[in-house]
Amino acid sequence: MIKPSIIALIVSGLLILSALFLTYKEIYSKGTDISGIQLINLILFFSSAIALHGLLHIQAETKYNYNPLEGRIIV
Repeated sequence: MIKPSIIALIVSGLLILSALFLTYKEIYSKGTDISGIQLINLILFFSSAIALHGLLHIQAETKYNYNPLEGRIIV
């Protein structure tokens, strides 16, 4: 059975990827202009999301001896 922290790690990764995709689509595909404050907010949001995702990776690596670069799936 998959542990809840691994599910949180997977879900947060998918949400970060979808947010990055939607941001790219909104800014570059539609040509939407954003102000400096909005750009700062986006950068801060993504840095917080990636940092939290990294902390989940540290927890998974230490608690479950999980290294995603090895390609093992914990069940």
